[in-house]
Amino acid sequence: MPEAPASSFAVTHIGLVVPDIEAYVRNYERIFGFKAPAIGMTDTAEKTNILYKGKPTPGRVRLVHIPMGPIRVELLQPVDGPSVWRDALDRGGGVQHIAIHVKDGGRELKALEAAGMPLIQQGDYTGGRYTYVDSEKLLGVGLEFTENR
Repeated sequence: MPEAPASSFAVTHIGLVVPDIEAYVRNYERIFGFKAPAIGMTDTAEKTNILYKGKPTPGRVRLVHIPMGPIRVELLQPVDGPSVWRDALDRGGGVQHIAIHVKDGGRELKALEAAGMPLIQQGDYTGGRYTYVDSEKLLGVGLEFTENR
């Protein structure tokens, strides 16, 4: 059997796009009985080198990672410019992606593209890089992979 396109992975979080991050954080705190971490904001395009559909974009999000056992729930509220997050909110929000951590993002991207999941968006974060591929038709959900450097 040939090697699977995303064979070296560990699920790290599930990303949900929401219209009002403060309201959703309050709901998670009230329903699950904990204090959520502080809401943050992604860096500017100059720092993240963000590309959306192959072109630079000012796309940013407010976000928070809420620990929920072995994985996290990532709440995302789009702020600026075109992005996968804005697309998800325009479709009504909700579950936007499953994130996996990979060891070799370049290899994983090539394998996923060969499997019919082209690159949609990519950018840097402190200590690594994230990549979204167009996986909804094949997997029913977006796929993000992160690679720490």
